[in-house]
Amino acid sequence: KAKRAAELVIANIEKAKRAAELVIANKELVLAKEKAKLVADLIIVNKELTHQIEKRKQTELALKESNEKYLQAFQSSPYSITISRLEDAGYIEVNDAFTSIFGFTREEAITNSTIGLDIWVNIEDRKWVTSTLLDGRNVSGKEFLFKKKNGEIITGLFATRFISVNKEPYIISSI
Repeated sequence: KAKRAAELVIANIEKAKRAAELVIANKELVLAKEKAKLVADLIIVNKELTHQIEKRKQTELALKESNEKYLQAFQSSPYSITISRLEDAGYIEVNDAFTSIFGFTREEAITNSTIGLDIWVNIEDRKWVTSTLLDGRNVSGKEFLFKKKNGEIITGLFATRFISVNKEPYIISSI
């Protein structure tokens, strides 16, 4: 009887061992399925991110091309074109025609303003333009007298309007 009891104990131990192995195998299967789902999810996220990166690259390329077109048009215009800050009339950009017409270097202009360069013969004209812009109207095709760096007075056909750069108001003008 002791032998039979020992055999039953061993059989129960073997049965318990197989049951434990089945539990472990089941847990490993569940973990493998979870891992496979995570991998599948990561593949989907990776594809989505790759797509977004490609779209961003295309957008950046289109923006670069647009900026190049703007820069070429801005710089090659035979008209003096300037962009200045509203609050102090300081230039942030001038084109080559501005430097050619007025005789100031780009650096002189960028480190100064319309007031500092003293290009307006009649300061009241400048005040009128500023007031007109602040009233929400653009100025287009208006003749004013301007002073070049060498003191020569010229008549210019003037146009200006507000533009937004980084959500800040600026003034773009052409003569």
